[in-house]
Amino acid sequence: MPQPYHERLNYTMALPLRVIDHGTCGPKMVLPHWHNSVELAYAYRGHPGTVHIGSSTFEMQDHHLYVVNSEVVHSYETYLDEDNQIVTLLLPAAWLRNVVEDEQLPIWGPLDLDLRADHIVT
Repeated sequence: MPQPYHERLNYTMALPLRVIDHGTCGPKMVLPHWHNSVELAYAYRGHPGTVHIGSSTFEMQDHHLYVVNSEVVHSYETYLDEDNQIVTLLLPAAWLRNVVEDEQLPIWGPLDLDLRADHIVT
């Protein structure tokens, strides 16, 4: 297993977030890494592969949201095509701490949240 690296993300917008549409690139391996952002990976189509978050491993399923806390080592082993799609949202942890009161901040991940309409509790 490769040594995790620190991914340094630069945010220059007023609303500091990064959205990554991973497209249809075929096999894609993201090496173990960590960063100072909360990562939300949404599998919106198919079963694109495996995500490793800390010591947990999840087989990605459509309409599931995978939550990675800031400074947690994570990696992906995916195959992305028209039938298997992921989009990722990155939010800086420092920004979240400034806009959300400490007692309202949830403990982020690792989580596998099923967002299918018939599984959401209101």
